[in-house]
Amino acid sequence: GNMKYGAKNQKVVYSAPKAKQIIVGEQKIQGLQLELVIVMSAGSAVEMPWLDKCKAMVHGYLCGQAGASAVLKVLLGEVNPSGKLSESYPVKYEDCSSAPYFPAKERTVEYREGLYVGYRYYDTVKVPVLFPFGFGLSYTTFAYSDLKVTDKEATFTLTNTGSMDGKHTVQIYFQSPYTDYDREHLVEKAAVELCGFDKKMIAAGETEHFEIRIEREDLISYDANNLKTYIFEDGDYYFTVGKNAHDAVNNILALKGAQVDGRTDLADRWTNDRFETL
Repeated sequence: GNMKYGAKNQKVVYSAPKAKQIIVGEQKIQGLQLELVIVMSAGSAVEMPWLDKCKAMVHGYLCGQAGASAVLKVLLGEVNPSGKLSESYPVKYEDCSSAPYFPAKERTVEYREGLYVGYRYYDTVKVPVLFPFGFGLSYTTFAYSDLKVTDKEATFTLTNTGSMDGKHTVQIYFQSPYTDYDREHLVEKAAVELCGFDKKMIAAGETEHFEIRIEREDLISYDANNLKTYIFEDGDYYFTVGKNAHDAVNNILALKGAQVDGRTDLADRWTNDRFETL
């Protein structure tokens, strides 16, 4: 296949050979009534121009020699899949923030992305993705309620509203204030950042209570141009429990009054009244 590289020469997007893509391409299934399920094994984000040709896809990453039997249990419904993507899946490699600089055309390259890598880039500059960071489906459904946030923790409840036992990874994201100080000194910040997560098995119909500790070190920003240290700024900090990074952005925007597909009941605000350096 064709390997495409990202920041620090790490593999970012893998483009499958055309001969393999054609298996799920229109040339082979046009006019046929196929219920096509793709089982994918890959170690990094891949382009999926064939995705609309299949009914579902199970991503096993690189499972090892016992991976086939494990994936079979998922396909047969014996095991409820509960994985969440630990990286964003771009629509195409050219959407990656590192694409203009890698692979290098000279003997050296410049690492220009800064903190704008993955979802911190896509959701900040509003680049659509195929699957956002933290995305993952399940054979059951879950409902959040009773979110409360302080500067120390986020608490909420999660109910398995489906008919099958399943694990679920909860994700806490925050948005820090973007102030006049940030604009003056070009402090870099993302639209949202992950600051906590947890995973529990919840039986069908049951409810679990979550307490996610929020560390102050996760909320700070680096002031590279003026104070040259980490800063914890005064202002409004927005928090949300989201199914994925993009879902988190919409929840926060909805709480701030934007007309987006977000849930205000799953977002909260906490105000810090002091500017601190760490």
